[in-house]
Amino acid sequence: MSNLADVWSPDWEKRLRERVRARGFGRVADYFAAHPLASYAELANDLGDDVAPIQVTRLQLSEARQEGTLRGAAMNVLLRVIRAELPNGWGRIPPGDDAEPDYLNASAFASWGAPMKWAGVPDHVIAAVGERLKDSATMGWLPRGTDDELITAVFDAAWPAAT
Repeated sequence: MSNLADVWSPDWEKRLRERVRARGFGRVADYFAAHPLASYAELANDLGDDVAPIQVTRLQLSEARQEGTLRGAAMNVLLRVIRAELPNGWGRIPPGDDAEPDYLNASAFASWGAPMKWAGVPDHVIAAVGERLKDSATMGWLPRGTDDELITAVFDAAWPAAT
């Protein structure tokens, strides 16, 4: 990765949008749709060595806020975070790791919750998604795609589409 000053230059968002367009996508959401299971690290790497994964997340959420599609983007962020941080599935400890399953699950959820807070999602919605996910996810669950039934059910209960 390039030096920090290059990564976080004042025009970083414009630079990333231009790179998305250079890849043939008019919107950031279209770029994400073309890479449905890619992690933020993989997407950042695709966009250049001067891109941090959190920038890709923020770009996605920024566009979603502007377009009124934050709920759908939040579902997409949860899919990508869980797949990246829990590659063996919900509650499964990777070989050689001595962490507790609850810690790994909570850590993955926190990686979703922090950008949601930045995007302006109310605390009670973030908490409700976390509670529903904790209560609903079974050992080994790993979302398989953007239409994952569990993620849809969690969001339908915790963050209804009408809100």
